[in-house]
Amino acid sequence: MWSCLCHEHSVVTRKHIAFSSAVQTLARFVVLVCGMIAFVYLSRSLGAINYGTYSVSFLVTQWCALPITLLVGGATVPMVAGHDQGQRYAKAILHTALLFGSGVALVVFFASPWLASLLRSPGLEYPLRIMAIDIPLSTVAGIYLLILTGQGRFTSSAVIYVCYWLVRMAMAFLLVERGFSLQGAAAAMPLASAIQCLLGWILSGLPILSSDRMSFTNVFGYSRTHAASGFAQRMIDGMDLVAVKVLLTNPGAAGVYAAAQNICLTPQVAYAGTVGVILQSLARHRKDGRLDEENRLFQDYLRLTLIFAGLTVAMCTSSTQIAVFLFGPSFASAGPVAGVLLFGTTFRNLTACGRTLIAARGERAKLVLPLFLFLGLALVLYSTVALSLGQTLDWFGSSNGTIGFAIIAALISLLVCLASLVSAIHIGKIAFPWTTFFRSVVSAALAAVCGLYLPGTGFVILGKILVIASVYMIIQLALGEWRVVVQMVGHYRSARLRRSLELNPPA
Repeated sequence: MWSCLCHEHSVVTRKHIAFSSAVQTLARFVVLVCGMIAFVYLSRSLGAINYGTYSVSFLVTQWCALPITLLVGGATVPMVAGHDQGQRYAKAILHTALLFGSGVALVVFFASPWLASLLRSPGLEYPLRIMAIDIPLSTVAGIYLLILTGQGRFTSSAVIYVCYWLVRMAMAFLLVERGFSLQGAAAAMPLASAIQCLLGWILSGLPILSSDRMSFTNVFGYSRTHAASGFAQRMIDGMDLVAVKVLLTNPGAAGVYAAAQNICLTPQVAYAGTVGVILQSLARHRKDGRLDEENRLFQDYLRLTLIFAGLTVAMCTSSTQIAVFLFGPSFASAGPVAGVLLFGTTFRNLTACGRTLIAARGERAKLVLPLFLFLGLALVLYSTVALSLGQTLDWFGSSNGTIGFAIIAALISLLVCLASLVSAIHIGKIAFPWTTFFRSVVSAALAAVCGLYLPGTGFVILGKILVIASVYMIIQLALGEWRVVVQMVGHYRSARLRRSLELNPPA
């Protein structure tokens, strides 16, 4: 669905972008399969209570590492791809990530009893200490993935990402089966991150410690705005699970909610495979002065995101059957929660689309304030409205109070999405593709209704998902999306013809 291509170089670039996105998406699907196998195995082996503890431990360590991760990683892809000092910047952030990540790990290790008491979870202490070891390792490993993406080495990045999940899945299974239970599941993470760091070092050619690096002052100057906005965004995205853990007295509520979040990983992971490729390409276009190509690429990317968003929403009516298939009947209450969170996932993907252009152009300080305002609003709504809303909906046979938190999460995601898209469209000076938006809404609604009347127990749910996706795409084509493909082919031929006439003018 790539639009008008104005010269031969653009055609080659678009082909490269499409191929690289396909490689990244394929790797993400492999990772998704590994991750879902691991999550399903752990949820069934650990039970709802221990699985909830495992999920909260992971989230807490991610939050503790978040400031350093965002400070050194927020601007990595556009810096490496579009700046002359990209290599020195990359070496500096690797060094910084290791030092600061180790410091954060020590703080989390010794503060784990206090954090467990704060979250009313005595069993949280030992998993937190084990996962604290993963903080510097996972931070450095994540930086290596960003560096490879910025270098345009998308296949190498995908291989490392797949290897990490294969090792993590295998180690979790081995350790849990050996009787280490929750602690074994936690220990699989630093072991896999260590392998990922080693592969990143080898494939990128950049050592973790190097004297030829940019000063920390310059790194902070490039990254501070990215870090601030990224911090607020990540806090918003992860706050709902912690709120469930703290505010709901049901010990299994966090496990149910975490299972619902895992159901939403499929569209989230599939879409995330395209973000790095597009960001690197946008930064390259900007560095080379091809600003019109940059804007066209972003507008096409926004259209594709809207189409994918509709497909995600179309699956909401099958969420309960998916939950039972993946996690068993005891997690049936995660289905309605997942149905709501699928809307939130859609809004987050659209947010990622907008923030991709913003990151390529350079983060604006004025965009940070709205994100922190939404963060404050989320705190208020989770503490005052979510619990009573969930209890009210439980009267209608919904879930055990968790759906109220899912509704608030989706609402906050919508507000962040609108702010990000409006800013990106204003910065890029492009028109919003309303036609694609309305086609996606209509197609999603009809496909979701179709899903209500299709059977989907056991492995039949896989066929049902395929049917819903097929119905969605058929309706999209019937509403006129096929014209986009025809236009793309026509523009491609026109570009080739014009280029041929320029090289061989008629006599």
